[in-house]
Amino acid sequence: MVVRRKGSFRRTSFGGRPPIADKVRELILRMGRENPRWGCLRIQGELAKLGVRVSATKIRTLLRANGLGPAPRCGGPTWGEFCGPSPRGILAFAGTPKVI
Repeated sequence: MVVRRKGSFRRTSFGGRPPIADKVRELILRMGRENPRWGCLRIQGELAKLGVRVSATKIRTLLRANGLGPAPRCGGPTWGEFCGPSPRGILAFAGTPKVI
């Protein structure tokens, strides 16, 4: 009797995106290091101008794997800080009709 072992054959992958070329990988890391305020979408846009198509998710993953975190946020107030102190003032500014 022949018994077949489960998992005794090698599975190969037949899909997915091709890997990023080494030169493109180096370019992404260089852009991330030299321009710390650029996020993954900005880097993706700059690469698109050069004719290189890379997803923003792949750029984000690559930057984080190499110790480059996300771009810093703008220095302005958050939406909650902006709306919190004076909701009546915002409504008045929005042009609500005044009762005379």
